[in-house]
Amino acid sequence: MRVTEGRHAFSTKLPQVITGSTPQPWAFNLDSPQGIKLLSRRVAERLDEHIKGAAGRFSANSEILSPSDGLLWEHGLIRRRGQFRLKPAETTPSLSIWLNIVDGCNLSCFYCYIPDLQKSVNPEALGLDRLAMNEVTGEIIAARLVEYCQSQGLRRLRVKFAGGEPSLVIDRVDRFCEAVERRASRLGIAVSFSMLSNAAFDPERVLPVLKRRRMGIGISLDGTQMQHDRVRFTRNGSGRVGTWHTIQRNVERLLQVGVRPYFLFTVTRKNLPDLDSFADHVHGLGCGFRLSLERSSRPVDFRLQEATSDALIGFYSRLAERAPLDLRFDHDARFAEWDLHRRKAVACSTCRSYVAISRTGEVASCQMALDRPIGNLLTDPLSDAIERFSARPDTVKLREPQKKTGGCTRCEYRNVCAGGCPQHTQAVSGNSDQPSPWCFVYGTLLPHYVAACATHLIRRAASLTERVAIPSEATPVTS
Repeated sequence: MRVTEGRHAFSTKLPQVITGSTPQPWAFNLDSPQGIKLLSRRVAERLDEHIKGAAGRFSANSEILSPSDGLLWEHGLIRRRGQFRLKPAETTPSLSIWLNIVDGCNLSCFYCYIPDLQKSVNPEALGLDRLAMNEVTGEIIAARLVEYCQSQGLRRLRVKFAGGEPSLVIDRVDRFCEAVERRASRLGIAVSFSMLSNAAFDPERVLPVLKRRRMGIGISLDGTQMQHDRVRFTRNGSGRVGTWHTIQRNVERLLQVGVRPYFLFTVTRKNLPDLDSFADHVHGLGCGFRLSLERSSRPVDFRLQEATSDALIGFYSRLAERAPLDLRFDHDARFAEWDLHRRKAVACSTCRSYVAISRTGEVASCQMALDRPIGNLLTDPLSDAIERFSARPDTVKLREPQKKTGGCTRCEYRNVCAGGCPQHTQAVSGNSDQPSPWCFVYGTLLPHYVAACATHLIRRAASLTERVAIPSEATPVTS
């Protein structure tokens, strides 16, 4: 059920809310997401009265109609008159960087969208140096990033190492971390590091750096062994060698030293049947994952969208009933850039608090746009490049998302879906105002995904009832 219009003492219009009633009532506000709320029966009945427009008949002028109304308002499920949105959650001002530290990869995945990437690189090749960021460039970039954070009053800097495959040049990754930390520590700026890897690396070289720099790691998998090895392999002469077993050994080593990896799965037409076995494998390791849809510059065939939508709806419905209860579903079985805990105008913070930087210091709006840089940190401060995003037609609405127009701005799911990846939309249609190439999948999956998150949360709450008694008029449980 979706709330649309209704007359009551709080507002002339209720938020857009999705509700469910079995076996435990729950509600989710699409307008101002704050997580899924599990409701007592009494609170759920009161919300239903608001939905039906009946609540206003009881006391049209009262500020709080009942204790249940107070709880519904507190958790963002009804509004007071004149209140059109909830105050956004406060966050620590930060800068996030995608650092393409090397333009080479030891694999050759067909869907890779990184421009000018040299694939199937031999890690022992003498030519690897020319594909990686040199130490002088690294020092300059480190100084520019910390300088920008200081000038903007930002207290946190997040650096994600990517490429290519950053583990190929792990020593340079380590030296860059040292260069950033040396500068940031003097100014009280907190720094965190992460790495996006295919995990087909030498653990003796990589694990010490991950531990020393307290670095998180995201690992790309394309399913379980058979499907994964079809896509992700190294070359041995004219033959192929799958990377599945290497990755599993490295994951075991990571877990042994206290590093919990997060897995990234790019959904394609080839690996749709592998979703269930992939999720079971990752959750069996005690780890989480995120699913992303393939991002090519071609329009997405509608038959593929239908097949993908059907597969994902079934997958999440099944997973909600069997996912381990010590995992958080909306993080450990995440889909795309969706966030059920905060309102999003766009899918990411590109051109505002997030940029991509190449190994030669070029600044771009995203890793997908590294072939279209807007500045270079070797010659200009980062603030100059970020300001230029407002002057370019292809980035102005990424920099200033309030200027976005089109159907996405009127969609009931806009504050969760956020229109999908704007760079992908622009690559396909030439205009980020257009709906995502995957719009059909997003629109059909989203209510089912929310319901799956609610189902898992209900299971988690039920598992606590033996230890915690929940009174009938309790404050709603939040995901």
